[in-house]
Parts: sequence; C-alpha cells; structure tokens
Amino acid sequence: SFILVNGSTVGLLTAITSATVKGDSILVARNCHKAVYNGIELWDLSPTYLMPENIFGFCGSIDPVAVENALEKDKSITACVITSPTYEGIVSDVEGIAKVCHCHNVTLIVDEAHGSHFYFSDYFPCSAINLGADIVVQSTHKTLTSLTGTGLLHICTDRVDVDLVKKRLQMFQTSSPNYTMMASVD
Repeated sequence: SFILVNGSTVGLLTAITSATVKGDSILVARNCHKAVYNGIELWDLSPTYLMPENIFGFCGSIDPVAVENALEKDKSITACVITSPTYEGIVSDVEGIAKVCHCHNVTLIVDEAHGSHFYFSDYFPCSAINLGADIVVQSTHKTLTSLTGTGLLHICTDRVDVDLVKKRLQMFQTSSPNYTMMASVD
C-alpha cells in the first residue's frame, strides 16, 4: 500500500498507467472520476464504456455480465476501471467482476474512494481489497479522518508490477509531501 498526498487522482493516474501500455484498450465504467478520463487521454488509451444500471436516476452498479460481454467483444482490452461504491454508496459485485477480468487476463482497478471505511467493520460491504481487485484506490479523507487530499493505493495481487507503480507515483505525485498529511493517513 502507498500513501497518497495528491488524492485519489494521483492513485488513479498511477493505477491506469501502471496497468496499461500507451495506446492500449481499456474498459471503463461511465461514472468514473475525471482522473480516469485524464489518464485515458494522457496514456492515449482507447476506451470502451460500461453503463452502470440506472437506480432512480443514480448511476448504479456494474454487472459482471456486462463486463464479460465487453471483454468477449474486444479481446484487446488490458484493464478495467470501475467505481465501487459509487458517490451515492452503491456497490458493484467486485468479486464477480474480478473473476471475469482475470479469466480474460485483464487487470481490475477499483476506485473505492468513498469506501475506505469498508475494511474496518463487518457492518459495511466487503472492501474490493478482499474481493479480487488488482489495484484499489481509496480517498481516506472522504470516509475516514485523514486530511483533505490524502488517500491510499493498494496493490492486491501479483498481477501488478510494484516497481512500475513506484515509478509512476514518483512521476505523478509531489516529491515533497507534507508529513502532517502523511501522518494523518497513518
């Protein structure tokens, strides 16, 4: 796990550029944070979009069947990015999506910005950390007590090159972090 001091934005940029090669194809939930779209543009990726189900006008969960259909249709996809929970608290079947992604040799990145508290109680849904996601990005300042702009990037499987993640973090994140911010995450 890595402490982030440029928010989930730097975590998402790092995850996307570590899980893909410039010009790759990527599967993206349509309700992703703008940092995902910035990563796509920065890395010249070719996106295929997944529409979340509509729940009373809110973007809902992503269906593993939709992920399976997209990956069957486009065999060139190398990574998938979903947001779970959504900004409204709706959780996707991350475990099912991870199984589908891994059957297609696709890296699953989960933006869990609003779910960093999931890990700490059985009362909450299970964290993507424990459901098979390869990289999980959390904004600890949103649902925990750390200072604004802090977060965590978790590498959860051996499908991810840790050294490449470190290199990308050094590329995107400040080289002079505020230690008060870092301590608030700790």
